[in-house]
Amino acid sequence: MILKYLRQSVITLLGAILMSSCLGSESVDYDASKDAQIYSFSLSSKTDTSLYLSDTKFSIDQLNGKIFNRDSLPYLFNVDSVLLEISGKTTSSFTNVVLALKDKDSTFIWNGKDSISFHRLSSIETTAEDQNTKMTYQISINIHQQDPYIITWNQIAGNYLQPPVEQQKTISYNGNFITYYYSNGILKAAVSASDSAAEWEPAVVAGLPNNISLSSFVSLPDAEGTMLFVLGDDGDVYSSSDGLAWSNVNFEYPVIAIYGAMSTTSGDMVILAAADVDSDMYFITTRDFTAYNKKNVVGEDMPVENFSSIGFSKPSIYGGNYIALFGGNSMSGDTNKEVWILKEESNNINVIHQEPETASGKPIDVITASLFYYDKKVYMLVYDGYENILYNSDYGINWSSGGENQVVPEGFALRKNSTVLTDADDYIWIFGGKSGRDIELVDVWRGRLNKLAK
Repeated sequence: MILKYLRQSVITLLGAILMSSCLGSESVDYDASKDAQIYSFSLSSKTDTSLYLSDTKFSIDQLNGKIFNRDSLPYLFNVDSVLLEISGKTTSSFTNVVLALKDKDSTFIWNGKDSISFHRLSSIETTAEDQNTKMTYQISINIHQQDPYIITWNQIAGNYLQPPVEQQKTISYNGNFITYYYSNGILKAAVSASDSAAEWEPAVVAGLPNNISLSSFVSLPDAEGTMLFVLGDDGDVYSSSDGLAWSNVNFEYPVIAIYGAMSTTSGDMVILAAADVDSDMYFITTRDFTAYNKKNVVGEDMPVENFSSIGFSKPSIYGGNYIALFGGNSMSGDTNKEVWILKEESNNINVIHQEPETASGKPIDVITASLFYYDKKVYMLVYDGYENILYNSDYGINWSSGGENQVVPEGFALRKNSTVLTDADDYIWIFGGKSGRDIELVDVWRGRLNKLAK
């Protein structure tokens, strides 16, 4: 029995010796990581009550050793000091992290807890687990250098139409602009030679009568490109694939008004119009005026001519696609002083309308206003007899002024009934209009919010 216990003790002792030998052996090959890359980087500050900084996403360019924020922090953003959050591939990726400062060209070893002056941080050097491999990252913290909510304007062209000019309307088509205008009662056109709208050339318009409704132009993409449509005063509709050669579509009913393009509940893009169907005026939707869907009856006070309208989408507000319109006249000739919001619901066109006003209750004169959609808002350029004012709204009902940041530029002649368009580069374009004395203005202005500058 004693011999048995003695044998077991010897075996246990030998195992312990063997294990100890293995653990202490220099023959064990342990490869320390050579990965010194930073995998995530963020900043925060106790003084940043807006949380702009902590919400900022930083990009890491491993190839060029750069860390930066693509979306700039707000204009005049400032905090005293910041806390860093730096991580590698694992929690033990770095044996050393050295921060370099701008002003005194000094460096110090970061302990993972200390804060650092926001504006002094210049670069970060990391050392991998192997204690030899290093990476250096230059830190760029981008802050808007201009007030992002200021619209910066420039005059692009002037006197680009052959006088006399009696009425005008500009459309955007295939990246360029076409201005249609009446001169001595004859319909003429000018086409921009480039998307800068700095150069214009006269163009010949064929197939259109001299009585079209300039406010009724609408475009709609189809399988072969984009088709343009416009309404004549006699109720005929004309179409074109280039904006210059037009033909009558021979719609079976007189069309009273073309309100614009909108998306239906099924997701299809259609034209919303009003037509005299069997001696009553109905809303209709159509893609090309060869086939149509009849909706509900149009109210007698609905504007049918000389209005300004736009189509826009607001998924966050009732999940809808809308057409907004201002100004114009009803069938009886009454002047429209309201904003109208049109939307397809349950196979009908739902209509909301009311006189617009600011949050303070100030009424807004929209009789000669120009509508456009910009920066995910509905905008209008208003002439009140003394000044031009830019108002904006999330939906088109409750309005606010852009204030001193969003004003028309110096040298901009006061005007009404302008054409206002926007483009894919987030520019606002203002074409002509009428002065307070009803003189046609022939100029082009371009502006853009600083925050949308590329």
